[in-house]
Amino acid sequence: MKRIKDSILNTTFSSKGIFTLFVIYVVLSSLIIFLDFSSVIKTPLVITSYILILGFLISKHFGLVYKENKLTFWLYSIGFSLVTLMLVGLIINYILPILSIKHPLGALPILVVFDLILISLSYNLFRKNIGKEIKFNEGNLEFMSLHTFIPVVFLVISSIGTTLLNSIGDNRIVLLLAPSICAYFIYLFVSKKNFNDSVYISTIFFSALSLILTFSMRGPNIIGWDINEEFQVFSKTLENLRWSMDFYKGLDYNACISITILPTIFQVLTGIGPHYIFKFFFQIFFALLPLSVFSISNKYINKKLSLLASFLFISQTWFFEQMPALIRQEVAFYIYSLLLIIILNDEISKKLKYSIVT
Repeated sequence: MKRIKDSILNTTFSSKGIFTLFVIYVVLSSLIIFLDFSSVIKTPLVITSYILILGFLISKHFGLVYKENKLTFWLYSIGFSLVTLMLVGLIINYILPILSIKHPLGALPILVVFDLILISLSYNLFRKNIGKEIKFNEGNLEFMSLHTFIPVVFLVISSIGTTLLNSIGDNRIVLLLAPSICAYFIYLFVSKKNFNDSVYISTIFFSALSLILTFSMRGPNIIGWDINEEFQVFSKTLENLRWSMDFYKGLDYNACISITILPTIFQVLTGIGPHYIFKFFFQIFFALLPLSVFSISNKYINKKLSLLASFLFISQTWFFEQMPALIRQEVAFYIYSLLLIIILNDEISKKLKYSIVT
């Protein structure tokens, strides 16, 4: 492990080389997505390209710094990606039909438009770093810790427990989840050891996601209340590969592009079943909300108290029994939390705050 770590740390890349490799990656990943490979292959590519990389490039475009607060940076980045997907999706939804493209939210138009955005943003970043070499530092590998990976066990318990509950009605495994999460949070809180941020981040995220999935993944169909009408308007947009207020006149849900255009883009690119876009895919983003709580809290109190604040947040029943059935509110709460982080961040200039928030 040490030899591998040292090898990575000693690797340097030129900005031109990175840009060339990135363009090749974008083209190849788009071909894989367009040629309709398995969703198991396409989903990681979509998350990497159109969530993480797109958000990273937008954050760098705004001049946000990565190394000072990695958690806040990636929360920004994912939020920027979601907003960009919705807004650009809305724009092409209206412009492309004028150019006689009947299905503006089809795979090909989406891939072409967003690949051009990715390449343009990366080229802009490349121009700013011409002649520079990029080298990994040890901080990039600090996640390689046993305590960082332990919370993945919660996701395994949640998956196995929910599957058994759905198939044979056995709830014994899933009942282990809440006590296990509580015990690990208590251990981290009372321990005298100073854990790095990756341990707290991993614990909060996987604990939140595991609890959410015990509700959302119950049964083969979506369950809840508002989510049924949300799924209705999403299905109509997906069916036409175009969004229009005329589909359901007077139905307020149809006015929310977070449950019409955004899930359509995800479904078209990943190939995941429409039900599971709501039951699983969107829940990943909502599980980031407790990390926003941790980030905001840590500005005023120490990390262990911030961990406790996040634990109190996810331990409320509305978090994992009501919110998974309110998709539009999940997206709204996450983006709202990012606005709070931006407003409260003293490292961001007022001018930049205004341009981001507005």
